[in-house]
Amino acid sequence: MRPRAEMPVTADGRPVDIMVYAKGAVARLNPGQFYEHYINGVSHYVSEDIRKLMDAGKDEAAWAMFEEYLSIVAPNMRANCNRLRPEQKAQTLEGIYNKGIYLQIPAGSQHINLETMARLREFRRPDKTPLTYHNQVGRLETSRVPVLVAPMQYMVLDKLDHKPMAISGVLRQHHGLPATQNKSTKYLRPSKETPTRVLGEGEVRSGCAVMGGEAVAELRDLSANPEAHRESIRRIARAENPMQVDAVFDRRRDGTGNLQAGRSLQYVRHVDECGGRAVKDVPSRVGWGEDYELADGTVLHLRENEWGQE
Repeated sequence: MRPRAEMPVTADGRPVDIMVYAKGAVARLNPGQFYEHYINGVSHYVSEDIRKLMDAGKDEAAWAMFEEYLSIVAPNMRANCNRLRPEQKAQTLEGIYNKGIYLQIPAGSQHINLETMARLREFRRPDKTPLTYHNQVGRLETSRVPVLVAPMQYMVLDKLDHKPMAISGVLRQHHGLPATQNKSTKYLRPSKETPTRVLGEGEVRSGCAVMGGEAVAELRDLSANPEAHRESIRRIARAENPMQVDAVFDRRRDGTGNLQAGRSLQYVRHVDECGGRAVKDVPSRVGWGEDYELADGTVLHLRENEWGQE
């Protein structure tokens, strides 16, 4: 998106609101964007054709075109047309004339596929238009290849750092990886626990090749919990030498707001507590075979098992 005056304009004078990089939908495996874009483009031009028929006094032909279009792209709406009275059909055509066609297509519709796109091309191929725009040096240019300009729906999300509801704390599985959301966990709590960004397998492999496994593990372990962010800022701000972040802020320390797989640690502690055991943090300076007294007076004796492991 750029300033309104710099956005492309179609041959008939319609300004473009958003330019979308088409390969981004392919890379993210989101073909629904192409379906929505093409169907909305057909809807726009079918609406224009219906307006022309109505201006010529051919309301019956306009209604027949509307029904045929619905039978291809939205059979559920086409079935409802059979129950409309003549005056309701007239009101529907008037709405199309004033505002265009609005479709109601269920998210899991089996009718939205490549075969549907082929039928739409046979029924009414949407018109493509060259775009006039200002290039990077400000010179007016016209695209050589015609482009389909069509409406699409976008949701603008409110993401502000001072609102805990706008920051996602990752809901983790017991082994620390981000958990898959379902209906029960997604709406279980008033705050969002969906990861804001999760590294996929390909990203992890690429990152390990460039940065190394330790750096990628560090990125995977970061949480978007706002309380954890505040705690890290407090510790750095109060430190004598805030430039030594690694020495100032120990992410392995407990009570840092789910900075290092807090859910997995809590899971282990919960299981141990159910079995009558308590997990305590012991400083690394305490060696094996030595005793260590906790703050509550409990004395721990550190020993190795029969295999020589911790």
